[in-house]
Amino acid sequence: MVIANIMHEDETGCVRHDPQKLARVLLRWYGSTSKKNIMIKAHQAVSRA
Repeated sequence: MVIANIMHEDETGCVRHDPQKLARVLLRWYGSTSKKNIMIKAHQAVSRA
């Protein structure tokens, strides 16, 4: 689960997702999960050797 403030209220009071905030959160999450997957795969390869 990822908890982040990605909301934006415009001048009319309409609340929407802020695309830049959302992109930053997704890129940070994807980067962290990719690193974990690489570390798991590296560990599995070492374990098999």
